[in-house]
Amino acid sequence: MPLQSLPVIPTLIDTREAFRRLQEQGGFTDDQADAIVDIFTGIDEQVATRGDIEQLRSDLEGNIKQLRSDLGGNVEQLRSDLGVNIKQLRSDTKSDTDQLRTEMEAMEDRLTQKMQKNHASTIRTVVASVAAVGAVLAVLIPLAIYLIG
Repeated sequence: MPLQSLPVIPTLIDTREAFRRLQEQGGFTDDQADAIVDIFTGIDEQVATRGDIEQLRSDLEGNIKQLRSDLGGNVEQLRSDLGVNIKQLRSDTKSDTDQLRTEMEAMEDRLTQKMQKNHASTIRTVVASVAAVGAVLAVLIPLAIYLIG
């Protein structure tokens, strides 16, 4: 392939200069020089240039800044949401606790009334039993004295 028909490709090496040097300094034929330049061009296309690396670095830095910004906003939103949720939970818990306290006080009052009612009934039963035993003794003692005497 003659020098004039070589494609001009942006590469790390100057293909025209490489082709010329292979012919002039190395004594290679056009076909040999062309084959060698093609090999180096193929390798050259797979190598990252300093500009490629700088562009990649710039892109990555931009992505990292964007992620930090996004995460920062998300973290602040989470903090805000959690604060609201915690306040709501505290309010709900206080409300539930107050309701339970009211219900327990009502149960205690009902239980106290039942105990007082039962206590009064028990005292009446004991007094009536003592009175009945007293009446029985009042009959039995004179009877026993009569029978013994």
